[in-house]
Amino acid sequence: MVNFLKETSKSNDDIFQKSSTITNLEFDKMLEETIKNISDVVVTQEINQKRHILNKYEEFNNEIEIILEKSKMESIFEFGAVGLSLIDREDISKYQENKNKCNNLETKFLFHGTSADSSSLIVTSNFRTANTTFFGPGIYMTDMLDYSGFYAFENENLSKFTNHHRIRKKDETFTIVVSQIFYDRTKFENYNKMTNNPIPENGIRYVKVNAKGLPISEDNKKFIGTEYVIKNDNQILPLYSITLKRNEYYCLWKDYHFTHETSFTKHAIHVKNMAKQLLGINVYGVGEFDEALDIIRRKKYNKVIIISNVGLVDKAKQFINDIRNILKFNIIILFFTAFISHLKWIKEIPNILFTMNDSHFKEYILNFNVEGLNKLKAKIEDEYGEKLNQFNADLSYPLYQNEESQADYNLIDLV
Repeated sequence: MVNFLKETSKSNDDIFQKSSTITNLEFDKMLEETIKNISDVVVTQEINQKRHILNKYEEFNNEIEIILEKSKMESIFEFGAVGLSLIDREDISKYQENKNKCNNLETKFLFHGTSADSSSLIVTSNFRTANTTFFGPGIYMTDMLDYSGFYAFENENLSKFTNHHRIRKKDETFTIVVSQIFYDRTKFENYNKMTNNPIPENGIRYVKVNAKGLPISEDNKKFIGTEYVIKNDNQILPLYSITLKRNEYYCLWKDYHFTHETSFTKHAIHVKNMAKQLLGINVYGVGEFDEALDIIRRKKYNKVIIISNVGLVDKAKQFINDIRNILKFNIIILFFTAFISHLKWIKEIPNILFTMNDSHFKEYILNFNVEGLNKLKAKIEDEYGEKLNQFNADLSYPLYQNEESQADYNLIDLV
């Protein structure tokens, strides 16, 4: 296992860790200024209010971070969080009271994409119930970032179908609201058709939809998202408003230690997190070749930096072939291993890099461009005394939709 990345670096995507630190710093500064200018009674009120806000959200941070990471991994396109705002509800007693009264209680964290104007209304007041016959009256949410993003518009003047299926361009941002919802698990309705039936009190409706937003039973189009319909707003506690950005790249890192508990597991996770901070993109760590291929298939319209340990040679060779069949070109892959003998077969396969050196590993992820990859290839050849004659720093990614062509594509075209 590699042992590099000793630097410390802050990442724009490390939203939840930063939010807690920044909030506490702001609290200390506010307290200092308040003591200078306001009476002791008001100071106490301000302190208590700030502590109330901090305590209320601290319990959700870790859970929501895990949910967001999972949702990003399951999304077709790549998104990174570039901004986060806490939605301060000073009085959540009504929500807690209704939640405590709910029989057979279940909770979920769900996403809601909407216009900037509506997002502001949600922050200041709450959600509005949709009186629709699509999947019945209620408040519509999802557990998928891709799908929530198709409903996030710039303003209310646009018909929802104007942008509903448009693929977002590289670096384009949009805002979603993350909420905790509760429901009675005995009133969980799984529908596969359109309906205007009312949802029972404290109930929830779940519908799998295709790229047209229709139940998947109505045609054979690919499953693309979920719709959760919640009975009313007293089942919902808005927590965060998050700004997401479409990323061009993600990093896929296959290593047995990520999903199998070994003496190297903690170190592997630490190095992955440090790589994420340095790269500023999502880094997905998986333990098996099949898991890695599932992500490649799902995200084939994005660019990817691939790292892998070798494991069994036959499986590693099949992994290379499978990835290239999915992405339609000889994508570059870096294999790291403790055994120099692997170089014998690796050097015979086009566009495969090999290393046992931590510094090579680091250069690969931080200089993933034609010039950087050619320099790394030369260093590897020099260090190991072997020529990688079939190496070509090809970063074409034929399935990736560039900024110019994306305007002409929508989700339906791709699935």
